Amino acid sequence: MKRWVCILAMLPVAALLAAVGPAQNSGSADNSAVPTVTFDCVWEQATPQNYTIMVQSSGSAKYISRSTGKPGDADGGQEEYYALDFTMSAAGQKKIFHLAQETAYFNGDFDYKGHPIASTGKKTLAFADKARHFQTIYNHSENKSIQELTGIFQGISSTIHILNIARQRARRLLAKIGPE
Repeated sequence: MKRWVCILAMLPVAALLAAVGPAQNSGSADNSAVPTVTFDCVWEQATPQNYTIMVQSSGSAKYISRSTGKPGDADGGQEEYYALDFTMSAAGQKKIFHLAQETAYFNGDFDYKGHPIASTGKKTLAFADKARHFQTIYNHSENKSIQELTGIFQGISSTIHILNIARQRARRLLAKIGPE
């Protein structure tokens, strides 16, 4: 009886996570003919240690995370590499490209240099299309558009990371339960 209750409780989670699974043989989202905004964050103390999110003006998006050398959680769950292709909402895509335009497509130095501050990882925002390729690298920025983009991309990463952990745990739980 306990086994069936557990299986029934996990079905909605498993169904949701099956829809948000790792990418399978996906092509590169870096096609300079299509305008693309890319956010990359490297911070060894964080989990994941490195992630990249690429958003094309068409709404196609890709998330890639890498965590080399980090121990797994108590259940042994830690994927060193995870990739997910997804479609950004029209509103999200529009917001990201509008904020990129407000910063002249990251053409400039947006890193805060006022006084030393704690490191929250090396962040890179880049824009590429047929005619342009600009990027800026920063730890912290006082530019409101850069701050907003950073928050958007960090939120996307956190959401995907949490869903991936739940997916991993659901798989392990279902594997432990096994067939009756």
